[in-house]
Amino acid sequence: MISDEKAILDPFKAHQNNKKVYLAKVVDEVRMARESGGKDNPLKILNPHETSLEGVDENTPVFAMAGRIVDQKGIDIYAAGYEEFIRSGRYDKSNPPVCWLNGIGDQKYIDAFMASKARIREIDPKAADRMIFSGVFSEAGRYDGAKIMSDFSAMSSWDEPCGLVHKEIGYMSGAISMVNEVGGLKDGLNGFAQGADNKAANSIFVRFKDKSTNSGDYALRENAKAWSDAFATAVGWHADKKAFAQGVENSYTSRHDWLRGKVQEYVELGKRHCVIAKSVDSKYNV
Repeated sequence: MISDEKAILDPFKAHQNNKKVYLAKVVDEVRMARESGGKDNPLKILNPHETSLEGVDENTPVFAMAGRIVDQKGIDIYAAGYEEFIRSGRYDKSNPPVCWLNGIGDQKYIDAFMASKARIREIDPKAADRMIFSGVFSEAGRYDGAKIMSDFSAMSSWDEPCGLVHKEIGYMSGAISMVNEVGGLKDGLNGFAQGADNKAANSIFVRFKDKSTNSGDYALRENAKAWSDAFATAVGWHADKKAFAQGVENSYTSRHDWLRGKVQEYVELGKRHCVIAKSVDSKYNV
């Protein structure tokens, strides 16, 4: 997507350029869906009449989550956390972030996201306009597009044994991971910390309560508070262009290969989940 040879050597410049190019396409398609009353809607946006990205550009913070919409993925955490973040007012009201959800799956969690959007409309209509559900998944250029335009790749999963997608996105686009402190989501990443030098930071770790040792309602409330804080941390990081550029570079240049990963831990995890069986000759077979 980027043709400037110098930009290829500058991860932040590449990130900003790719984001700008894809965002321009998305802004036009959102406008088209809205103005056609949803008849011309290649992104399959829900409620296009209440959706707008006018004024959004490469300097607008973009949060994105794309994939299968199932209980495990924590869409309810993502939506509730973003709603609490908007209620807290810790963002630039003149240029609210984009909160994007892209995928197919359980309508229950899509409805939860859209219900948060409706409540946000009562607080800040412009922020609500920029909270978008796009029902695309395998369409060419659509699924990956959400990754290309994002500054922060959200993984608010309730359960994620390994966690690779957000790392692949970082390597592809420079998007910074926002992940729950669960399973293998943090493996190989360096978290941003307030007051630290953050020279190696390439992610935001979000404190987490599980549903196995806490009630579901309590866990959701506590996780929503944690994600509200994480969104605030992210927009603060994004506003400091020098620091954010370093984070994007760290994300772009990270390597998450098996040679440096915790191979044995994943093997043992696979055995526990009956994905890998140990044969009598002590070799692992998938």
